[in-house]
Amino acid sequence: MIMLIKNINHRFDFKYSPINRLVIENSAEWRNTLTKLQRQILYGEECLMLFDGLKELNVLKNVEVIYSPIDFSSNQTRFLNKLYKDLAEDCVQGEKLLETMEIKGKITEFVGNLIFDKEMSLMHSEDFDVIGLFKLTGVKFEDRDSDMLSKILDFMLAVQELEGDKIFIFVGLSDYMSIDEKDVFYKTIVSKDIKLLLLDRNVYEKHKSEKLIIIDYDLCEI
Repeated sequence: MIMLIKNINHRFDFKYSPINRLVIENSAEWRNTLTKLQRQILYGEECLMLFDGLKELNVLKNVEVIYSPIDFSSNQTRFLNKLYKDLAEDCVQGEKLLETMEIKGKITEFVGNLIFDKEMSLMHSEDFDVIGLFKLTGVKFEDRDSDMLSKILDFMLAVQELEGDKIFIFVGLSDYMSIDEKDVFYKTIVSKDIKLLLLDRNVYEKHKSEKLIIIDYDLCEI
């Protein structure tokens, strides 16, 4: 995949550089870039363009943006619904289908017996969506609050499994990583074929795995 960012000349080619870092030192340009990115996500205004060869891709379907890594949680409603749908599909595959039918039958019988004992006119559905079971039992991703980087890696791997290949954009993630932590983090990124773009305000030390582009205070690209 190749990504273009409005007003920036560099082409971010994730085929050859899976780990890209863009540092914008100019405060006004930093603010404008984040604003344009947010407006694209919310209103469809153009900031990013994404291509697979000559084919232009839908940015909203192929890019995941995380603005605050320190406050990040995998348990977003949109993503949990994807997980529930994936689990529901597993419930009707092979031997799981029979087990699912048995469990649904027992739940239906249990509810039927409960409402039968009430002196009220009650009814219930004899069939129901198994997604409701996952919500009822509180199925969610385990947030490792003490290990932000592990939590982020788990999220990216889960997104790849549930939604396919994507580009992950993190705003300010380098603020929370030492060069040694990046070394461990990036090894997983490369081994799992994850595409990563870090948007930063500060240069920090360049890691050997990064393709680093800097927009300096005078708006020159380095």
